[in-house]
Amino acid sequence: MVEDTLITSETSEGEEQTVRLLASVPTGENIREIGSDVRKGDLILRKGSEITFAGGEVGVLASVGISKVRVFGKPTVGVLSTGNELVSHTEERELKMGEVRDSNRPSLLTTLKAWGYKTVDLGVASDSYYPHHLYRGTNFVDLDRWRRC
Repeated sequence: MVEDTLITSETSEGEEQTVRLLASVPTGENIREIGSDVRKGDLILRKGSEITFAGGEVGVLASVGISKVRVFGKPTVGVLSTGNELVSHTEERELKMGEVRDSNRPSLLTTLKAWGYKTVDLGVASDSYYPHHLYRGTNFVDLDRWRRC
């Protein structure tokens, strides 16, 4: 701790150059024995665990000597709204009787992006035309990845 030190010399800029420790530290203090954190055979990550930039999973893997793991990236997700009553949220016009502004698709796309997924906006399709939209959309999303899992 800072209270247990004494500055014995400084640089010309006023930075500490030499510090003297005033506290006594017993031999072996703050030193872990090999294997005290993870024992051989312990489960360190479950299959399907998310490996994040800030979660510490990479450090845990490195601490046990694992440098390569098989991973699956997040899928690309397509979002399609269907319904004859839907009007795109980008269409700047008054709604007619029986029409509804499409709000679910932009909301879902925004949420998915916030969760780190790549998204494809497949637009709005009428009730009779949506199978074509779905089929076309499979060219842009990771449908095969889910079938293989």
